[in-house]
Amino acid sequence: MPGRPAPLLRLRSASVIYPNGRRALKHAELEVAAGEFVVLLGPSGAGKSTLLRSLNGLVPLSEGTLEAEGLGVVRGATAMRALRKRTGMVFQQHQLIGRLSALANVLTGRLGHHSALRSLLPAPRADKLLALHALERVGLLDRALNRVDQFSVGEQQRIGVARALAQQPRLMLADEPVASLDPATAVHVLALIHSICKADGIAAVVSLHQVSLARRFADRMVALASGALVFEGRPDELDAATLTKIYGAGLNGHEPEEFHEPEAFQETGGIAVRRRDFLGLIVALAVAAPAEAADPPKLRVALLPDENAATIIQNAQPLKAYLEKALGKDIELVVTTDYSSMIEAMRFNRIEIAYFGPLSYVLAKSKSEIEAFAAGVSKGRPTYTSVVIVGAGADVKSIADLKGKTVAYGDQASTSSHLVPRAMLQDKGLVADQDYKAVYLGQHDAVARAVESGKVPAGALSRPIFESLLKTGKVDGAKVRILAETDPIPNYPMAMQSSLSPELKSAIRKAFLDLKDPAILKSFRAEGFAPMTDADYDVLRVTAKVLNLDLAKLQ
Repeated sequence: MPGRPAPLLRLRSASVIYPNGRRALKHAELEVAAGEFVVLLGPSGAGKSTLLRSLNGLVPLSEGTLEAEGLGVVRGATAMRALRKRTGMVFQQHQLIGRLSALANVLTGRLGHHSALRSLLPAPRADKLLALHALERVGLLDRALNRVDQFSVGEQQRIGVARALAQQPRLMLADEPVASLDPATAVHVLALIHSICKADGIAAVVSLHQVSLARRFADRMVALASGALVFEGRPDELDAATLTKIYGAGLNGHEPEEFHEPEAFQETGGIAVRRRDFLGLIVALAVAAPAEAADPPKLRVALLPDENAATIIQNAQPLKAYLEKALGKDIELVVTTDYSSMIEAMRFNRIEIAYFGPLSYVLAKSKSEIEAFAAGVSKGRPTYTSVVIVGAGADVKSIADLKGKTVAYGDQASTSSHLVPRAMLQDKGLVADQDYKAVYLGQHDAVARAVESGKVPAGALSRPIFESLLKTGKVDGAKVRILAETDPIPNYPMAMQSSLSPELKSAIRKAFLDLKDPAILKSFRAEGFAPMTDADYDVLRVTAKVLNLDLAKLQ
């Protein structure tokens, strides 16, 4: 596919022939770029697992070559060890040792970084810290010393993700990682893998049966049937005809596992449907877009990706319960990997309601038919500020002292962690990448931690988020201080699809404006919600023009 960056890994004319003569992979061509999230689709026996496992040598190629960045054509034990060292693997059945603790299992991900003799000794302190950090990222730090056989199936898979993460991989392979999980847990685990890979710039190749999950998370889909690649493209390019080609080509008289039914016929509305017709029905349903309906039975609510995804989902459970009661609909909470993915999700009708950053709302509005309807109220006002922070001991007394230094921002599509503080610095005579070096760390808490640790001398983030990090002890207030504060910014808006029915939009608006529960409002760092319109965010469009920024390029 044109336009992708140079490949991290490449298969050329790759074939795998098993000892029984079966050709499981036929002349496959595949490239995976750094940071790309690729999903493999296809019926059972199509060759997904064979292809995926050939990428780290678990299944050797019979024909063709495997090439890796910095290694060239991967041949011999030395090159294969180097490839596996930088490739994490998540298995369908977890492959954990039940009698060992979660920490001990995650530490096995570090074995490839040590000699055989060193691996017999206790793990180094640095490895333990890496493993603990990995467990923190999957939300299981508090149970690091518990035996793995005391965890649920979904939690065990998260430990498997942490183990792969502890390798500090450049590539993550996941072989049917959610096949044994219930639907809700499957979404949570896959979202976790996706979020971590995107945050760390890790390339990922994931095999799945669930077309809906593939559509939701994939940057690119690659489909196989009978060992051959039959489709490669974006999720929006996967239509009903293509799905029929994928699953029809690989049936060979049997149904794909994900569509298997025990009886020869399925009853649908009192009408007998033959198996192949039933498959076609499922394919049609998979392609349908119920999210575009004016009054869908389920509303997907996207929340800001400004902190750990698992924490956000956990803290938002009271909101979910409140909205389900107020609206009489199922609510699905979604945490996207970054602002741009939230914008794209809104654009392609994958979410109905979103809690945007102010700038990300402006960007989304430029590409989608959406409308802001409410914003959080803090200290009696629907506005907030951004702060520029520095290390407590830094030799920086004013903004002018930042000249020639590095300033960390969050996401490029962030209002309070990029656009507004950057405009403030420019107003004081400091132009980004001219008078100082601008770096982008993705999330507000990453900016605060980078300043706290001394990795960067200064950084910008939302003041409410900064105060929350101090209050919860995630950042040591003795190690950082505020250098400057911006003028008020219109607060984070709630926005919804304009295509929703007027009655539903009115009900959604009322549910948020009537929201008084402190436990729910705490997750928004707000006292309540006030009415807002698109015009309230024109100030950001003006600010972007002052900075000569092309808003489209910020995505």
